[in-house]
Amino acid sequence: MDSKITKEVKNNIHILSLEGLFTGSQDGSDSLSMALNELISKREQRIALNFEKVKLFTSQAIGSIVKSHNELISFDGRIVVFNLPKFIKSGFEIIKLNTIIPIFDTFDEVLSYFEKNVKAS
Repeated sequence: MDSKITKEVKNNIHILSLEGLFTGSQDGSDSLSMALNELISKREQRIALNFEKVKLFTSQAIGSIVKSHNELISFDGRIVVFNLPKFIKSGFEIIKLNTIIPIFDTFDEVLSYFEKNVKAS
């Protein structure tokens, strides 16, 4: 099983629904890095990653999220994650990624976060 990313926009939030295995790459040539870079190049400020169907997410893939997060902050944007399987959520909490990238259980929580913290452009 490879990785698949479905893109949609709801309430001015760009949602990337991830499915499968995400291993990342050092050169940014993986599908997640490319999808995030596309949104960042358009200066989109509200990005949410839906992890509902993720089977594997490696440290290099985590690096893609952190790199994107740092770029988004430079123009007042944010990236959040939601619908994490328990094994991924606990891993994110162990490495304290949740102190950098907001983690939510539902899209409604994501929507509330963005309404309070990031103005739509």
